[in-house]
Amino acid sequence: MTSTRRPARKLRLLIFALVFVAIFGVAVVHALRQPRLYQSSVVLQVMEGRDFNEVVALIESKEIAGRVATKLAEEERALFLLPYAGRSEIEQVLLANRTVGPIRHSRLIAINYRHADREVVARVALLFIDEVIAHEARRKSDEGMREVEQLMPLVESQKLKVAQTTQALDAYRASRADIPPDALLEYAQYQILAARLKSEQEELDSLTMKIRSKGFQVGPTLQFIRIIDKPVAPAEEDYLRAPIVRSLARGFVAALIGGLLSVLVLRAFTSRGRGPVVA
Repeated sequence: MTSTRRPARKLRLLIFALVFVAIFGVAVVHALRQPRLYQSSVVLQVMEGRDFNEVVALIESKEIAGRVATKLAEEERALFLLPYAGRSEIEQVLLANRTVGPIRHSRLIAINYRHADREVVARVALLFIDEVIAHEARRKSDEGMREVEQLMPLVESQKLKVAQTTQALDAYRASRADIPPDALLEYAQYQILAARLKSEQEELDSLTMKIRSKGFQVGPTLQFIRIIDKPVAPAEEDYLRAPIVRSLARGFVAALIGGLLSVLVLRAFTSRGRGPVVA
């Protein structure tokens, strides 16, 4: 009995080893042949007074990824899509290879981008920051324009009031042409009209200044974030090892499962071939 078990056990070990080596060998070749990925990061600080989660959501949005895609020149697009043969959805590739990591217990955010080209990763990581800043500038500009549109009817109405009061004051002066100007200042009606004109003119000046101030808001809005670490192109040897290790680990597991399944199949067939054991 022992002499018959030993060859069977050796056969099962041999089958397991062959299947394991074959599957794992394919996994090793696949892992070594896949493009090396590089990563570049930019760290920014969200300034006080701005909602941190709102900035994170903005960076992660499809809108920003879409604008980054439009900023890539034609030659950059070809280089960008080179590792992804058959795919043309630049926005989807951007979202799949970009990670946004808020740093705990701080107002810092790390934006990481992975790509097979060392120069592309730094370029794309910086484009994400540029588009976030540009988005904020556009938002503030749009808000300013809406406020200007709301103020314009008030300005026109106030201009009309100033013009009407000015005409009333001029008409009062004309009706009292025989009175010296210095003496006219003592008349109550003149004082009322002059005070009203001054108040209405001040209100008009205030509204005008509010409109003018909207044109100077673009600069300060750029200060809602501050770049701590700018992205740089990694060295050629600084590729990511983790994707290769994960690929090898998956290959190892697949080889182990394949080897065990082959042994179980062999054992099932050999046990059928023996038939029932007669005592």
